[in-house]
Amino acid sequence: MPQLSTPISTQGHIYTLETELGYGKYSTVYQGQQKDTPLHKPKYAIKIPHIAATRKLRQTLVTFEAEFFQQINHPNFIRYIDHSLDIRTPYLVMDIVPETIDDKIKKKTITPNVITEYLTQIPAITQQLQQHNLIHGDLRSKNIAYKNNTFIVLDPLPAICRTNPDTRKIPQDYAPEIKNGAFSLAADIFSLGKTLEYMLDSLPKTSPHIHSSLQNLTATMTHPQSNQRPTPPQLQELCQQTLAELKEKYSSQRKSSKEEDATLWTIQKSNCNPKELVGLLYISKEIGYA
Repeated sequence: MPQLSTPISTQGHIYTLETELGYGKYSTVYQGQQKDTPLHKPKYAIKIPHIAATRKLRQTLVTFEAEFFQQINHPNFIRYIDHSLDIRTPYLVMDIVPETIDDKIKKKTITPNVITEYLTQIPAITQQLQQHNLIHGDLRSKNIAYKNNTFIVLDPLPAICRTNPDTRKIPQDYAPEIKNGAFSLAADIFSLGKTLEYMLDSLPKTSPHIHSSLQNLTATMTHPQSNQRPTPPQLQELCQQTLAELKEKYSSQRKSSKEEDATLWTIQKSNCNPKELVGLLYISKEIGYA
């Protein structure tokens, strides 16, 4: 595409649009960088709404997302860089992320290690939403990126889009109550549970104990009744219990070797801190137990 420039941003920058990264229902995302800055300048994702509606509505979309990510400012949420509320071309500038969970599922690159990492990070995602009294509204696998062993939440679904009649035709990874327009943190937890379920389904069938260990967690997160789903503190406890169960199953099935003994000794010495367990199933996969 020919290089185009954006209007000036709220921080006084102009961005050059280089290539299209993605096209969605409401917006197009481009790779770009600041214009008239030194060489080796960083690349950013620049999101421009194209929704066929009023200019004011496109401004509102950008305002909603900019305020959402500025308010949270957490490693598990996409990093806000800049934005513009130009009446003709409002836009949002964010970090670039390489691939989403949906991409990894399609490429069949989900590993037990990715799933254990997910279990350590989804409690932090829900706790941040609860702490800031925010509802994301679209926590599906295509809206959670994976970069440097970190899960990163992308585009929230603004309230103005939630009332669009098209959203009534909801896919299976939306909570049932969304059919009636009832967005809540419980609905976000449902979508996170569905994402976990999809990741599990993409694992090789040689990992039966992983599936059995996560059955209770996924069933609880995706309970048909929203008041039966876990709160963020309950979800953290469930994830820790699941990680501990996976560790126990791994320990009981492992082959004996000095290297494995040393690994287990290190983990046991750490008092089973979930963060220490992230690579556990990856190790078991390498030696043929996952």
